[in-house]
Amino acid sequence: MINRIKKGLENFYYQYTMATCISILEPWERKIVNTLVVIIMVLLTFSSFFYLPQYTERLLKVFTPSETVGIQPVHADQL
Repeated sequence: MINRIKKGLENFYYQYTMATCISILEPWERKIVNTLVVIIMVLLTFSSFFYLPQYTERLLKVFTPSETVGIQPVHADQL
């Protein structure tokens, strides 16, 4: 089972290197590019967990009607 997971990760990394063309880079350049990709993914994940719940809550407040907002009945004496 561990060998299958290892093979899957090696296959994923091979596809990643072929899709991004970092296989043609020198090893020190490849490490820099991989480091930048990992940093971007970590920051994206962190910001998604930190900001997304608040942002989603604000969006829901904007798009869902509250009790005071909406069509209010208007009586003839108010006109």
